[in-house]
Amino acid sequence: MLTIMLLAGVVAMGEAPASRPASQPAFPEITHEMRVEPGVRIVINRPDDERFDHNRPTELILYALPNGNTIEWTIGRGEAPGRDWHFYIQHIGAQTRRLREAIRDRNIVVAYLEADGRSWPAWKGKHEDYRTHIPRIVEAIERELPAGERTITLTGHSGGGSFVHGYIDSFEEIPSRVTRISFLDSNYGFSTELRHGDKILAWLRASDRNVLSVICYDDREITSNGRKVVSPTGGTWRATHRLLDDWKGKVELHESTNGDVLRYRGLDGRIDLILHRNPENKILHTELVGGMSGYIHGMTVGSPYEDRVNVFGGEATWRKFVEP
Repeated sequence: MLTIMLLAGVVAMGEAPASRPASQPAFPEITHEMRVEPGVRIVINRPDDERFDHNRPTELILYALPNGNTIEWTIGRGEAPGRDWHFYIQHIGAQTRRLREAIRDRNIVVAYLEADGRSWPAWKGKHEDYRTHIPRIVEAIERELPAGERTITLTGHSGGGSFVHGYIDSFEEIPSRVTRISFLDSNYGFSTELRHGDKILAWLRASDRNVLSVICYDDREITSNGRKVVSPTGGTWRATHRLLDDWKGKVELHESTNGDVLRYRGLDGRIDLILHRNPENKILHTELVGGMSGYIHGMTVGSPYEDRVNVFGGEATWRKFVEP
């Protein structure tokens, strides 16, 4: 049974839900929190009532959190003495506000999804019937939104990709209302056995509005405390190459290089795979998302807004939207 609890009406996102009165938001947006069982905390952020245009379609971005992170850290805040460093690395809140500034043909709503234990792979392992739960979780989020035309974007960072793959697993065909999938260094779980490549390619061919973005880096040799971070078969670099191998002979991809970035594009730009070659062997896991504005890139590539909101790896245009 799916259980839903609304925990708050309007919440200003800071270090705690009550850190700022709802009547004094930092930005013109409405945020509320809900909990959906089994074990999912959700915060929905949308433009305020004055700026939410009911005559325009709504893009619902489902952002599944990275392992170990809270929703507040993922949204982000400015640096301050004593503040946890996790607030500084993703800035999905500020990047979303930049998207809203530049994109005026639709309402942009973000639902942040945090699994109990702060790990979507662990949550899926605990709930073997996740294929039943995940679509119901998405339906619960949609019921909280104003009525009207709506599309869905699936995205997430790190372990959040497990939620995205879980949604894909839940259907024989990816639903037509999904128009964008963006893996932000998060496609670890790509599986030919589960037909991820075939499902995504069929979905891409089903409509010329559908876009796939993958951003990863060469993580095969990175170390932390003297030990390799990924297993001999793991990591997003290898996962992306599994996708490339799966698609050989099925779709034409054009390869290009720009500095340290290797890129594959296809279907008139609606397939965009960015592989950072990481020659200095750094840990770029969150840098790809925040510092390089990978989230904005994933939300705009293959559209008229590509490179107009923020260029991947270029100067961040969203800094002025960071909450103090």
